[in-house]
Amino acid sequence: MSDILYAEILDGKEMEMSRPNKNHIKVTGNLYHYLYDQFDDGRYTIVLEPNLYLDDNNLFFPDIVICREEIVQSSGIYDPPELVVEILSPSTSKIDKQFKFNKYFDFGILEYWIVEPNTGMIDVYYERKLWDSFHYVTDEHYNQLSSKQKELVRTKVKSCVFPNMELELKNAFRKINIM
Repeated sequence: MSDILYAEILDGKEMEMSRPNKNHIKVTGNLYHYLYDQFDDGRYTIVLEPNLYLDDNNLFFPDIVICREEIVQSSGIYDPPELVVEILSPSTSKIDKQFKFNKYFDFGILEYWIVEPNTGMIDVYYERKLWDSFHYVTDEHYNQLSSKQKELVRTKVKSCVFPNMELELKNAFRKINIM
């Protein structure tokens, strides 16, 4: 049995994808769970792995999208969402960091999160520029840091597009084995 279960379309070419690994799935669930509660006003919605149609030659399945409720159709999303989250897998890391990065911003998204589940990193890009980088530090590691080092540790990811949205890093990487 093949691990290939779906294919994205990148510049008109079908790119076969294998299903995500355990850490990828856990981080996706953690992010969805903690972000979902912050968008209950009916204006915005969080969608898991939507069909995101950038144009006739590009169909992506981002891990998480936050967008206006009215742009979500039963067949997918055809307009730029406000925020796209890609959780990296070893087989798609380069595509997510380079090819999709450019395509998403060309399409008109405002914010892009690249999440590395194995290292506990979340990079937040706003209008194509690295806005901030967040690195999860376990409680055990945090307790070993000097006072000066502890002052540099940030525990929450903040969004540029949604300034009231906060995500505790420990919640994003809950029950994940960070390398």
